[in-house]
Amino acid sequence: MTLEGWDEVMRTNLTGPFLLLRAALPHLLDARGAVVAVASVSALRNGVGNAAYATSKAALLQLCRSLAVDYGGKGLRANTVCPSWVRTDMADRRMNRFADEAGLHGNGLEAAYEEVTRVLPAGRPGEPREVAEAIAWLCRPPPRT
Repeated sequence: MTLEGWDEVMRTNLTGPFLLLRAALPHLLDARGAVVAVASVSALRNGVGNAAYATSKAALLQLCRSLAVDYGGKGLRANTVCPSWVRTDMADRRMNRFADEAGLHGNGLEAAYEEVTRVLPAGRPGEPREVAEAIAWLCRPPPRT
C-alpha cells in the first residue's frame, strides 16, 4: 500500500468522523444526544490485504469508545455498529473482484457473497435496512426511569 492510499483511507474513515464529532460535540452535549459510528467487523478481526481499512475502522471504534468514556457522564450516548458484509454498491464491486480472482463461474456476485458469508451466523450478507434499523434503535432516547 502506498502512503497516499493509507492517508486517503484514514482521512475518509477516521479523520472525517473525528472532525464531524469535534464540531458536533457541543450540540450533542446540549441535547444529551447520541452518536452511532459505523465501523466494520474488520475493526474486530482482519483479513488479507486489509491493513489500512481494518486499522481505520478499529481506530473509529476506539474513538467512539473514548467519547462514551469521556462524555457519557454528561449524557452523551456513543455506540458503534460493526456489520460484516452488507449489500451495497461498494460491497458488490468488491464481491465482483473477488469472484473474478477466485474464478467463480455462473452468477459470480452471488457465489462470492455465498463464499464470504458462509461462516456468518445468518449465512448471508446484511441489507442496508437492517443496519439502519440498528442505528435508529441506538439513537432512540433512553427510557425514562
